[in-house]
Amino acid sequence: MSLSFYRFLQGHVDQLPHLLQIQQREWIEAINQSYAVIAPLTKQQDISDRLLMRATLSLAVQAIRMDQFPMVYELKAYPLEVLHHVDTLQQRLPYPLSIAERQWISEELRNFQQDQLETGEELVIRLRVKRLIEQVSLLYGEGFTEDRALEHGLVSHIMSYTKQNIVNPSYVIKQIEREYPRLFDAVKQAAEFVFNDQTFVDYDLAFWVMHFGAVLSKPLPKTPYRVLVVCSAGLGSSKLLMNRLRHEFTELEQVESSSLFGIGRLQLKDYDFVLSTVPLPDISQPHLLVNPLLPKEEVDRIRKLLVSLPKSFQSPVRQESSGWLDLVRLEELVKTARQLSDAFSIETIASQTEGLEEILLEISNGLVEKNVTSSAVQLSAQLLRRHEMSGLGIPGTRLALFHGRDESIHRGGFFIYELDQPIDLLGMDQLIQPVERILVLAAPEEATDQLLQLLSSISGAIIENDEQTHQFEYGDVHQLQQILNRTFRKVIERELEAVEQPINFS
Repeated sequence: MSLSFYRFLQGHVDQLPHLLQIQQREWIEAINQSYAVIAPLTKQQDISDRLLMRATLSLAVQAIRMDQFPMVYELKAYPLEVLHHVDTLQQRLPYPLSIAERQWISEELRNFQQDQLETGEELVIRLRVKRLIEQVSLLYGEGFTEDRALEHGLVSHIMSYTKQNIVNPSYVIKQIEREYPRLFDAVKQAAEFVFNDQTFVDYDLAFWVMHFGAVLSKPLPKTPYRVLVVCSAGLGSSKLLMNRLRHEFTELEQVESSSLFGIGRLQLKDYDFVLSTVPLPDISQPHLLVNPLLPKEEVDRIRKLLVSLPKSFQSPVRQESSGWLDLVRLEELVKTARQLSDAFSIETIASQTEGLEEILLEISNGLVEKNVTSSAVQLSAQLLRRHEMSGLGIPGTRLALFHGRDESIHRGGFFIYELDQPIDLLGMDQLIQPVERILVLAAPEEATDQLLQLLSSISGAIIENDEQTHQFEYGDVHQLQQILNRTFRKVIERELEAVEQPINFS
């Protein structure tokens, strides 16, 4: 956007948005005239390109709007600094401003100042967080300085903390201090050194410790996604699609291509999923038909496909069937399906719980009571870590899918938590989205193949079709248990279908 605006000011009229081209001449004159007024004033103080562009367009909109839709004056007070800037603008404008129009500019300037203040505040906090991480690394004797997810998580937490006043429940402090005693001391000392002009209570420092503790927990399993790109339009087309994939999905560490006629020579089970620009024959691997240019809507479709292949719950490679029905395996599959269905629940997180860290800790404490995990702090830290590293909001929905596989987890489970108030979370498309339901899939570190199969089938069911996604967003326990029942039934039927046809003894 900034580049297009810059090119427009350099005389590239084609950069004008299509919406404004109806009155092209009028808009060109208004924008250029406004920039001539605004640009010299920016030399007095450093402002971002985004604010410069916004101020120019606001003034241009006012110039075009004034004759047709004059503003009505309302009695309001503005800071003297804002009124001074309005006087300066008035002197440079080639047309007079009414009191109402001066007020409109005053309102815009106050909004600009607020944006600039918030940008500056975040920059200061980011620099302090870097120093905090350096100090904790020295005091604790562990290298945290290269962890970008940790830095981002701490900045977000501190920015949100400064805008709210939270009660100080001592049990949270004791929980986290008990699991990370040395780390708690290191973070507290570092905070007193770096934030010496601010006071943070132990309650909030405890959540800082959770961020650091998440880094110390067992590294997240990184099974790279393997994707096959099938294209019959030539090498250029497949290269274009592969480059777009690598740009949009950094988790695709192995991207290979093939022609349609070449897939018969490949072992498709070696790939997690297949993307094709041409219709494919019936194949068992997950696959999508896509445009080689990969427009945004198809990027979103692929992201939803990835939801059904969470790295934590990929089952071990199955051995080829011997032709005999493994009754022990089938019994374990049915028993695990029933346990997951019986344990499933939908619960509400109270509205006084604010911030992702608090929500995850409350969820994890509930799972301790259900005997799913032995450590609420360890589980919530790992769930938090997953969100900071990749974003877990499902694009186009009000859902976030958290999945944890940890040594503290005793048994697998699927649980849904409804939030009284939506919370803004990072989505899988790296955009912030409001989330009102948190889905949690949990599995022990040494989970059985059957449990992993069933948990993976749940994540696939979430985005199987729009109607089913809607049920996961708004459905009640009974409706979702029906979906789980159908999903588990498909897994069991596939297990039976994998067995070769029996020998006919007649």
